[in-house]
Amino acid sequence: MVVISHEGCVKGEIFAEKVVVNGVVNGSCYANAVEILEKGKITGSAFSDNLSIDRGGLFFGDIHPMEASTVSSIDKNNSQLTAPENNSGTPKQLEAESVKKVANK
Repeated sequence: MVVISHEGCVKGEIFAEKVVVNGVVNGSCYANAVEILEKGKITGSAFSDNLSIDRGGLFFGDIHPMEASTVSSIDKNNSQLTAPENNSGTPKQLEAESVKKVANK
């Protein structure tokens, strides 16, 4: 689970089982569940079958159904995370350390 606190801001892509936003996300969220809390704002795209927005939460963008291979797990012993393939058919490489920093805020 990735949680963006009310003072947090993420620019880019988030891959997680669940994303909870009470801060600001500019980019895309790929998750089985995306929850936007009272002070949360997402500008971009959400790839999920389960989107909830609390009163006061904001969503500006596109919602897409979840694809079976969209969310990847993070291996704590691996410095790289292989995410789903991009439009060119090649896997995207994400820095696991960056994902950890976002998740720990």
